[in-house]
Amino acid sequence: CGQCNPPDHSFCNNQAVCEAPQGDQGGCSGTWLKCSAVPEPPTPAPVPPMPVPAKVEQCCYDTCGQCNPPDHSFCNNQAVCEAPQGDQGGCSGTWLKCSAVPEPPTPAPVPPMPVPAKVEQCCYDTCGQCNPP
Repeated sequence: CGQCNPPDHSFCNNQAVCEAPQGDQGGCSGTWLKCSAVPEPPTPAPVPPMPVPAKVEQCCYDTCGQCNPPDHSFCNNQAVCEAPQGDQGGCSGTWLKCSAVPEPPTPAPVPPMPVPAKVEQCCYDTCGQCNPP
């Protein structure tokens, strides 16, 4: 609706008073209508906090972020990582303890909008011109 008193209005809250003429008869000169209630939008589920990243040891080149994965097939221990490349078969890296990059949490799905309920209220003109209940 749209130009309506709320369903719990202190005076125009039943069909007889709503449709009675204003003036000496104490009516509201309105039209009693059954309109869709405007539902509150669903509250989205809170996003879980990001977990504190775990520390992993890995072979890096200059800084954390430029590293082989911890399960790298060759440079996966400190001795091999820090050994020079070439005849000694090392990786010429630096063994660092870096923060593991966690997978971002999957947000919870937003529940579907409920079907609007019908409310009865005193309106002035037509549905579409009432205040929300």
